[in-house]
Amino acid sequence: MSDNIYATSRAVLKKNAVLVVLLAGALGLSVGLGQPLGRLPGFVDWDTIITLSGLLLITTGIKESGLFYLAAYRIIQRIDNERLLALFLFYHYPDFSLLASALNPLISRGGF
Repeated sequence: MSDNIYATSRAVLKKNAVLVVLLAGALGLSVGLGQPLGRLPGFVDWDTIITLSGLLLITTGIKESGLFYLAAYRIIQRIDNERLLALFLFYHYPDFSLLASALNPLISRGGF
C-alpha cells in the first residue's frame, strides 16, 4: 500500500516539477527573509490575478467557439503574402490591445 502511495506521489511531483520548484523557492525565500507563511498572500496583487484569470477564461471561450479559426481563415483568404500578413498583424495589434483593455474593467469588477 505504501509503495503505491509513494509511486503516485512521485508521479504527481514529476508531472508538476515547475510547481514543486516554485513552491520550494517560495518556502526558501520565506525562511530566508524571516517572513511568516501567513503573510505571503499579502504580497500578491489579487486584482491582477483576477484580471488575468478573467482574460484567460474569455480567451479560452473564444478559442473553443472557433472564432480564432474563423478570423484566421478570413485574414488568410484576403492576404496572400507573408510580408503583408506580418504588416497587418503589426499595425492591427493596437486594435487587439484596445479590445483587451476595454474588457479589463468588466473582468475586474465581475461584469461577465
